[in-house]
Amino acid sequence: MIGYLLNPIRSAYVFAAAILIGYAVIPIAFYFETGVNNGYIELASIAATAAGGILIGFIGSNAENTTVGKIEMSMETFTALIWIPFFISAILIIATAPAIPLVTAISGGSADLIALQREEFLKSRQGAAAVFVYVNAFFTGALIPYSVSLMFINNFRWRWILTLLFIIYSISFVEKAFFLKIMLPLLYLFGAGKVKSKFGPNTTLAVAAGILLFVTTVSGSGSDIVASNSSTDFFSSDYAPSSPLMHIIWRSIAVPVFTAADSLRVFYLYFHGNQLNGATSSFFAAAFGIQRIAFERIVFEFQWGQNETGTGSSNSVYIIEAFVNFGWYGVVLFSAFVGRSLKWFARSRDEAFRAVWPLYVLGLYSAGLIGQLLSNGFFVILLIGLFIHVRPHSRLKPAYGNWGMT
Repeated sequence: MIGYLLNPIRSAYVFAAAILIGYAVIPIAFYFETGVNNGYIELASIAATAAGGILIGFIGSNAENTTVGKIEMSMETFTALIWIPFFISAILIIATAPAIPLVTAISGGSADLIALQREEFLKSRQGAAAVFVYVNAFFTGALIPYSVSLMFINNFRWRWILTLLFIIYSISFVEKAFFLKIMLPLLYLFGAGKVKSKFGPNTTLAVAAGILLFVTTVSGSGSDIVASNSSTDFFSSDYAPSSPLMHIIWRSIAVPVFTAADSLRVFYLYFHGNQLNGATSSFFAAAFGIQRIAFERIVFEFQWGQNETGTGSSNSVYIIEAFVNFGWYGVVLFSAFVGRSLKWFARSRDEAFRAVWPLYVLGLYSAGLIGQLLSNGFFVILLIGLFIHVRPHSRLKPAYGNWGMT
């Protein structure tokens, strides 16, 4: 079942269904049950349009792309180009951080203190250290997951050690789902039988669930007393989960929905529905010579009140970024591009490239397309998938049909 759902050939259908269910069916069901609108009807309309755009962009042949004409690069060279600068930046980030949130969490620090330290670990860096935010996102967003996938496919000697080091780094600042950047590609490779390992898809899921629950628990999330159990409160920032497990469920189902709806409310309350023409993106703001609008921070303050560092951000599904910047045309064009890019994953013969598509759409489900492409490195990954062929060393035996732990 996992291999079936994660096959890139079905990627557009899976993602379009996720958008339709998450941002159209659930909001409409909530509206009919409670009578509370809060922008849910318009959100559902935008989501339905986006789902159609994704499928339109995905239309075309499934014939595989070949490696003919691609630039060749050895496995060792590619691995060094990715991991050496990543390790240097990770060491500098940890060494210059005021505190390590995981250490504070294990030591019994309060949830508020852990949240503050998590912001200070990367987001609130000042001066030259502010570049760490972008360097970290660039490498960990897509390049490291792609590299790990390559290493497992080709039985690279250091694959388990490098993967473990990345997981340790990813939970060090208690970002709950950060480690999924590694787990999702491996889940595809194991589930689709591209890599045979003692850690199969079921074990991978169990490990991922265990790490998620551990990070959620030590961060203090879900430790509040429930203020109300009504369905109305569940889809709002006022809801107080009663346990770490309920916190995970709430964050996965409710938070994306009401954050998208709240973003629409902010768009109309603060900007009177006037299109922002790319101002929410640092790249487009600089390119068009317009003032950057920190839209996500405005939404966060609208929902929760700003945090101590002033860096709190409420990211929402990519269709919100498209709509507030470029209106309905933006929703259609952004969605058609997403569908077309998923077609590139589907047609590729590079299994490592195919393995990162779930990571790509997971980011789009809760954040903007522009940042996913530029800040998180997926623009580079798309270029690699289309124009680069990473050639395994002759001494490396591909993992197809072999045990990944050997």
